[in-house]
Amino acid sequence: CARDPQRGRNFAGTARRKLLATIERCVDVEFRCVSQANMPELSGTIYCDPPYAGTPGYRCAPPFDGAEFWRWAERQSERCRAIYVSEYAAPAGWREVAAWEIAAGGRVGKSGIRASRFEKLFTR
Repeated sequence: CARDPQRGRNFAGTARRKLLATIERCVDVEFRCVSQANMPELSGTIYCDPPYAGTPGYRCAPPFDGAEFWRWAERQSERCRAIYVSEYAAPAGWREVAAWEIAAGGRVGKSGIRASRFEKLFTR
């Protein structure tokens, strides 16, 4: 489902292996992979990793509505202890708390230079 079309890398499998390597530190964490439309109201800390704006969605999932996601995240920010969203950019009112550079891998732009991107973590 969520695979790199060139290399066949299984993103879900990679995430699973990384999670299993650190599971002892996560005994009181509940993980869910659901649409925000199906998410019950929560009161704890929420971390969201939606499909990034401007990137293709997953073939096995319905199209992602980024505007609706941010409306949902705004509502959750009023109920929960903390909400964090991983994205390239966020609407006004969200504060960037971290940023990290991601190498572009094998992709080379028209200039012949490998472009990198900055992924960011936002909170409200």
